[in-house]
Amino acid sequence: MVLLIDHDREELIRLFMSEASNKKQLQNGLAKHQYPQHYIEAIGLVEVCVAFEAFMNVLDTEEPSIWKKRKLFSEMYQDLFESIYKELKNEITALIEELKKESLKDMTPKPRTREPIEAADNPNLEWITQVIYRVRSNLVHGNKSVNSSRNKTLISNSFYLLYKIMDAILRKEKIIT
Repeated sequence: MVLLIDHDREELIRLFMSEASNKKQLQNGLAKHQYPQHYIEAIGLVEVCVAFEAFMNVLDTEEPSIWKKRKLFSEMYQDLFESIYKELKNEITALIEELKKESLKDMTPKPRTREPIEAADNPNLEWITQVIYRVRSNLVHGNKSVNSSRNKTLISNSFYLLYKIMDAILRKEKIIT
């Protein structure tokens, strides 16, 4: 499949990935900031999710359903996900361990309530994107606090995981170098 992506969307994706990359530097101890690391990781998660959405929406511009677009994204990039799985293992393991303790509830306002997400034995890209997006939605639309130990773990690992996945995909698609 050839992606038809306009220059402005490419620049938007690059910009948000660049901003998220600045937050990722915290993990490596290369950046300093006046706010606590878990605040910066929450912002990074939102930024990388914007890049994810901007990219995902070019995969099928005629499809209105976000769920179907995520499914298409997952199908298209499952092989790439599997090829970089070793690089993602720590974050995936941390998410699975948290979801084994307690499923990931939907904290967004009613009437939109979805079933909790359970831990996966064999996580695939579709499950990963569901978890990450639920964490992001709970943070942005729900009442998820960034201060609990569980939420710090969910937010931090979701951020670094999606960043690594999107970085690999965008490099493969030659949107970033």
